[in-house]
Amino acid sequence: ATPGVPRTSNSTLVDELESSFEACFASLVSQDYVNGTDQEEIRTGVDQCIQKFLDIARQTECFFLQKRLQLSVQKPEQVIKEGSLAYLEQASANIPAPMKQS
Repeated sequence: ATPGVPRTSNSTLVDELESSFEACFASLVSQDYVNGTDQEEIRTGVDQCIQKFLDIARQTECFFLQKRLQLSVQKPEQVIKEGSLAYLEQASANIPAPMKQS
């Protein structure tokens, strides 16, 4: 995925998310900082990249929420298992790690 390039018919939302993230990073390490380009212009470009990334991240989240909803209707037992797994992960996170022996 090329940074800043809209996805083609074969690319996925995840490809577009990756591309927009790369564009954000590229704008932050751009040669424009070194060449003394107007700070406001740089800030505007970075803000636009970040906004695009956030928009695509929201679309990606929406996609996964829709899939989760479909799964909960088609296979409700999977949602229960997932809920139990999340509970176990949370519970195990509260168990202190064993101390190292010196």
